[in-house]
Amino acid sequence: MNIRRRIFAQLLEELDKKHITLLCGPRQVGKSYLMKSLMAVLEKRGIKTCFHDMEQPYSARKFAQDDAAIFDLLTKQDVVFLDEFYLAKNISHILKAVHDSGSKVKIFISGSSSLQMHTHLKESMAGRFRSIKIYPSVFSEFEQVYGNKTMETMTRFGSLPGLVWEKSENDKQSLLENITQTYVAKDIKSFIKEENITAFNHLIYLLAERQGNLINVVDLADETRLSAPTIQKYLTLLQETYALISVPSYSANMGNELKKSHKYYLYDIGVRNSLLRDFKPLEMRTDKGALLETFVLHELECNLKPNQEIRFWRTKGEESNEVDFIFIEDRQPYPIEVKSQADLNSPPKRLISFLKKYPTTKNAFIVSSNEKGKTIYRNTSIRWLPFEQAGDIPQLIYQ
Repeated sequence: MNIRRRIFAQLLEELDKKHITLLCGPRQVGKSYLMKSLMAVLEKRGIKTCFHDMEQPYSARKFAQDDAAIFDLLTKQDVVFLDEFYLAKNISHILKAVHDSGSKVKIFISGSSSLQMHTHLKESMAGRFRSIKIYPSVFSEFEQVYGNKTMETMTRFGSLPGLVWEKSENDKQSLLENITQTYVAKDIKSFIKEENITAFNHLIYLLAERQGNLINVVDLADETRLSAPTIQKYLTLLQETYALISVPSYSANMGNELKKSHKYYLYDIGVRNSLLRDFKPLEMRTDKGALLETFVLHELECNLKPNQEIRFWRTKGEESNEVDFIFIEDRQPYPIEVKSQADLNSPPKRLISFLKKYPTTKNAFIVSSNEKGKTIYRNTSIRWLPFEQAGDIPQLIYQ
């Protein structure tokens, strides 16, 4: 069963643009599928295309030829797709030559590790490519398949598009386990010493267990028996391979606010649940709050524009206050609280605490399962939204 991905229309628009289009993102978010779907549409239009998966021996053998032969191979088509392009030797220089030659071929490339891609892109490809990040599916996409069971499915098995092909719960769990194993075997192993693989796996488990909490690097170092600098290096590695989302703290330099603190979230709920070996339904989970918070973050992440970012807010001290997320556009903050249950007549105290400190805030949001409406606190409009509308928040700040 196919999902209509919102990003597909944007990829179609890329066809008329000269730059090389890079699809980046973690494994199994649908990069290859999107390129093959695009190729199918183009072939129906009579456009000459070819697809090369650089993880497959057949394609690797083709790209083992000399540079001139590969140049000819790429320029014989109208549109070329290179999956995991960075695995091809000297590919960045060849792509630069194709781009600069004036050839009319349109090239799409994909990759799952920005660490490996960076060495190819930072010099030879500078100014010649545009990056488009591909995310797991959002609620509106999964709803095409799961209907009124969408929320239940996403909080148990996540939102990787390939899940729709797996009919049983066991098949879904097996797919997710395979993804986590492949990630360590392919994307991580070359960056980590063999003797540290076990400690790295322990670190991922701890991050999954403490999803959405403030992370203390020293504590993680003690528990994994790695040094604090190594932990920091691995956190960066997880982010550079798109497996981890870092949410920094928000502060207007007030003395009692946390600064330079981070919360971390694995990129997919299903991957997290697989690491924890816990696929119980949402209502049976002791970590229900973390699951719902992660769901909202993922819905927001998929809609971010260059002038937008997501942070969290927390004050120091015994009576600290915390707001789950601060959505920021053009440096203007919009607080978002995530609650399993909410009361339309009683906004959360910690949200009110933020609004008192930032009285010019125009809009605030509470995402929950049981309320929908709008109230006014001083000069701020507070909206209650259901979880399925969390991704609409970037548009609602104008209403």
